[in-house]
Amino acid sequence: MLRLSSYRPLLKPFQLREISRRLLSDIPRPTSRKRSSPTPEIDFAEEAQRMFKSIEAAVAPLESQNTNFNVSYGNDGELVIATHRGRHILKVDGNRRLIVLQSYFSGFHKYAFFPEEQTWLSIQDGHDLRGLLTRDLMRHCIGVPAFQ
Repeated sequence: MLRLSSYRPLLKPFQLREISRRLLSDIPRPTSRKRSSPTPEIDFAEEAQRMFKSIEAAVAPLESQNTNFNVSYGNDGELVIATHRGRHILKVDGNRRLIVLQSYFSGFHKYAFFPEEQTWLSIQDGHDLRGLLTRDLMRHCIGVPAFQ
């Protein structure tokens, strides 16, 4: 039987921190909320509309395959994807230069455009907007969005 008093860790805390720092150094980091958005040289509104059109085109085939599936634009220009289980609402936050996704399944997420990757990534953990939307929709729909 192992006694807690005789237990000695293989690595000291400062060694663990150093290993963690080295392992995580290659992972791309999302932007900080305190810094400005990483898209100063591009037309933010144009990129946001391009993303909305891309989403609309990718989910359009799902309308014919699923009952109670609808893609529309709301009063404030937000893109609404309604399924039989709930809605996904995508809004543009022009002041912060973000796209905000409110999903009935995965919650509330904010995305900034990164021109190097030509994609919208979460400011919380760096995941791709298209990936999260695909995962949410494939859980409750027939078919998957056909992103280009």
